Amino acid sequence: MAVIPSRRQYTIYNYAAYNFAANIPIEGERRYFNNILAGIMHPCSVLGDGASQADALPFLEVLRISTNANINIGILEITGNRVSLYNSSGGNITVTTGGGNIILPGGYILNSSYNGAAWIYSLYFYNLDVDNNLDVGNNLDVGGIITGEILNFDSGWLLNEMAGAGVADWVNVHLGTDPTDPTDNLTHNLNAPISELIIKVLISTDGTDNNSFEINPVSGDAFAAGSKFGITIFQIDADNIKIQTGANGVVVLSDAGAFIAIDNENWYYKIKIWKLG
Repeated sequence: MAVIPSRRQYTIYNYAAYNFAANIPIEGERRYFNNILAGIMHPCSVLGDGASQADALPFLEVLRISTNANINIGILEITGNRVSLYNSSGGNITVTTGGGNIILPGGYILNSSYNGAAWIYSLYFYNLDVDNNLDVGNNLDVGGIITGEILNFDSGWLLNEMAGAGVADWVNVHLGTDPTDPTDNLTHNLNAPISELIIKVLISTDGTDNNSFEINPVSGDAFAAGSKFGITIFQIDADNIKIQTGANGVVVLSDAGAFIAIDNENWYYKIKIWKLG
């Protein structure tokens, strides 16, 4: 029997015209925006904390900007924001920030992140064309660090509310894109089969990395004969997976080596996925 993946529609808001003060995202709510800044050609999302306006929350995605004109990235100066800015012109452009200007030569990429006080950035030449294999007869000496982008997906910390607002359910549910829908699949849009993905499933007691732990596909008689705890990850298609929990929930080991059942705890989950080369 064929499995039909869950398809959900999400409202995409106009960032430039959004009424931030009147529309504060609730805790764990993900909101999507476009028209963020000239040159950003894809929607980006934020994850609500129940208190902050959306324009004070960092975007979950890297903000990819392509421009051939001077640009001011001051509105993106939110702690945690990451920007990859490509100068598509043949000459220099000026990138204006709250801490001063950056001159970006034509054909270069500015990769940067905002740490709350300043942009931490590096410049990279955009394109080196090698038609065939690059053969190095002797040692290849590199004075710096060889860097490159690895395609990845990060759901951010999502509050489990699959039994209703403020009520968690980890029993026989899908840990999907929508943390309020127990039948939702996870959409990663990496265009790769599960055999080409590295997938990490994490749970946190309060939505922070410091209080988090990784869930592995554990199952079986953790507490009593016939009990079914754990997760299994299924491929739906090249852009979607299903993360199925056990009929009795999820089980982990404490730092004392004892089993701990997770079935209705008001905790968070995060899914991280990397695409292999």
